[in-house]
Amino acid sequence: TLDDSGSMQFEIMPGELIKKSARYMYPRTSGIYGAGDYDNYVIAFEDNTPAPTHAYVKSMRSSQVNKIYYNPAIRYQPWSNADGSLMNNASVTCAPHNPMNTAKGCRNLTVNNTQSAHWLKNPGNLSNNKSKTFYPAVYYQYTGGPTNNKNNYTKVEIKSAVNSYTGGANRTDCATAPTCTYNEEIQNFANWYTYYRSRVLLARAGVGRAFSAQGNTMRVGFASINQGVATIDGESTGAVISGVRQFTGVDRTNFFSKLYGHTIPQKGTPLRTAFNRVGQYYQRDDDKGPWGETPGTSGGTQHVCRQNYTILMTDGYWHDSDDPSPGVGNSDNLAGSTIINHSSPAI
Repeated sequence: TLDDSGSMQFEIMPGELIKKSARYMYPRTSGIYGAGDYDNYVIAFEDNTPAPTHAYVKSMRSSQVNKIYYNPAIRYQPWSNADGSLMNNASVTCAPHNPMNTAKGCRNLTVNNTQSAHWLKNPGNLSNNKSKTFYPAVYYQYTGGPTNNKNNYTKVEIKSAVNSYTGGANRTDCATAPTCTYNEEIQNFANWYTYYRSRVLLARAGVGRAFSAQGNTMRVGFASINQGVATIDGESTGAVISGVRQFTGVDRTNFFSKLYGHTIPQKGTPLRTAFNRVGQYYQRDDDKGPWGETPGTSGGTQHVCRQNYTILMTDGYWHDSDDPSPGVGNSDNLAGSTIINHSSPAI
């Protein structure tokens, strides 16, 4: 079950770092995830302003603080295909904003970019829409001490004039790791930009990698938390987009297509409702339901002892207004059992 809430578009994590509604690290393209967008509020690039602005701009482009920003110690590989092979490396001169929606454009990571946005220099200073020039392949290395101290970061621009970059022991893409050449480093940065830059891109990378390693002896379905009611295998069902199928052939390929291409709208996070709806799908006892020998078809044996699980991928808290109590009570009859309380983050 994929979290398709609007916050999955964000390029900052955790959410506590989001100030003045600046959710992006780069000016965004409209409709990049197939639905509506948030305002084009972007963390500024310039680092030559007085303290304390320094620390904010630098820390947001450091993986020490913004946990999904580029980390040179990590090798960023393209997404996995259904057969376990990898997609192509991103082009360093035209890195797609979304690898499944290349019509929305790309970014040249090797030259200065000039774009307009509302730029945030510090938590209290959001500019009007302005055109600015910036070098995109940049990050800050945290050197220790308080993360809000401007002196505790070193700026790194990945440019061809420099041919030695410090990576990490796991940078197997670098011939002499942990040292990397310019070509190795800019390629790694391009892969991060295209396949990992936002919460949903990163989530798709991880889920795809995990499922591509699985064989065909299990059955897999696909759901999303904001999916409305639809007819699944002949019955009205919420959240579920595709009923469970043997994880092979066209059904395996379709799973990856939905995982990578599902629209991410500007909606909330009804996690409990989605859990409940998937649970209702598992309560089906018709022969086309999830327990059949061949789900989606009539006839055959009902295998009631199959083990079934729901894996929910989410980036944060669920919202009361979007998520009324499913009212299932203590369904498993365990003392002290509860789904999740109103003050806890989603798990």
